[in-house]
Amino acid sequence: MAEPLEIMPKKAGLRNAALAMAICLGLSAWVLMNVERVMHRDLRITTLVFGVLGVLTFGYGLLYTIMRWKNPIPVLKCTEEGLEFHASFLLHGRVNWDDIVGYELVQYGMGKRVLVTIKRPEKYISKQLGITARIMKMTNKRFGTPIAIPASLFEGDIPETLAEVSRWRP
Repeated sequence: MAEPLEIMPKKAGLRNAALAMAICLGLSAWVLMNVERVMHRDLRITTLVFGVLGVLTFGYGLLYTIMRWKNPIPVLKCTEEGLEFHASFLLHGRVNWDDIVGYELVQYGMGKRVLVTIKRPEKYISKQLGITARIMKMTNKRFGTPIAIPASLFEGDIPETLAEVSRWRP
């Protein structure tokens, strides 16, 4: 039995994500603190709702990112059963080796993504619940696979890392 291969996240990428979450949390808190300045009643309620949702979402995201920065979880982990991925608190799971077709690095907008192409995406999407299933459906529609990991999470040379994952496969 081979030792699992673990690809750890880039600490600078997690630090930058935590900084972005902190800025968004601050802006949401500022909106929430200034809700009384909104004169129209319906707009005030809308501002209050968006402020609370922003504080909850970005607060949770900040805590999660700080925890992941301090105690890193592997972005990719090769085990005997399959490839485990953990891109974010909404995009994580495991794909069996038999279902993996290949890996690809693609440019999308201003960033790059690592795509893990699988044979039966519906099988993995149906295992997810709620917003995670929706995100995987949208990712599948956009990229042709439900697993698109931001390349900014990977440390070092990404094609070399993907080649290493391919070589490890049992």
